Amino acid sequence: MNRPEADPTWTTFYDSTGQVPSLVATSSKRGLGVQYLADRLTLDLQGDGEAPFAGSFGLSGAVTLTLPEDLPLGGLLLVVDGSIDRTAGTQAVVTCAIGHGSRTREWPLASAAGTPTPDPSAQDGHENGGDDTVTDEDFRIECFVSDFNPSSVGVPPFPPFPPVPITLGVQARRRAVDEVVQVSIMAFELIVLSTP
Repeated sequence: MNRPEADPTWTTFYDSTGQVPSLVATSSKRGLGVQYLADRLTLDLQGDGEAPFAGSFGLSGAVTLTLPEDLPLGGLLLVVDGSIDRTAGTQAVVTCAIGHGSRTREWPLASAAGTPTPDPSAQDGHENGGDDTVTDEDFRIECFVSDFNPSSVGVPPFPPFPPVPITLGVQARRRAVDEVVQVSIMAFELIVLSTP
């Protein structure tokens, strides 16, 4: 069986961070497909009252695959690897989609500590934001969509396999000046899955 070929210069639909010019495509480490390494897919909300309290970014495009006629395609898997650093008074969500399948990972408000309350011991009138401990976590989101090889229906010449749309989205917010949230997507991978 021949390997499918991926065109690493995918078609871009939306790129709010300017990531596409430095997106690095390599062969998938986990099977047939392609992995994309990212260096600009980061949302960082921290700083004083002049810094943003909410933000988002998105990346969307399509990958073209050339499938061997003898490949018994079962579906496509999108694997998104990232990390999040946050304090208790922040919220974040990462959404990924491939074809008509989507997955979401949420980090809800962990504590009401993010809601400023007057500190009775404060002499200067500043508010106390509560717990400022930063927790960090790596995450992986997997999103599957079933599909079939055009060669499994009809007779030659078979139509080409249609482009595979991929969308990544991140949004986050902080509730107080001393809250911090940083969400990064380091890589995403399109894996072609065959049936037994």
